[in-house]
Amino acid sequence: MKVLKRDGSQEEFDVEKLKISIVAAAKDAEVDSSQFAESVAQTVAQGFSGKDQIGFSEIRDAVLVELAKVAPTAVEAWKNHEKGVKGLLTQ
Repeated sequence: MKVLKRDGSQEEFDVEKLKISIVAAAKDAEVDSSQFAESVAQTVAQGFSGKDQIGFSEIRDAVLVELAKVAPTAVEAWKNHEKGVKGLLTQ
């Protein structure tokens, strides 16, 4: 499955890259991600199975929903991670 990035380029979806971002957000929130990073990443990935292409914002939204379920404090950390590291404006 391809991810359509905000600059218009595409890359293969990488669940490992997603897990790294989840771990970073959890660390910023001082939450132990060892028990949920894999689960959140896999749940998000499964939600898009069968699709040929997805947008980065679809991934973001799905991650925020899953994080809210398992580690609500990591949601704000994820948004801050986007702002600081990725330069994205978040809601």
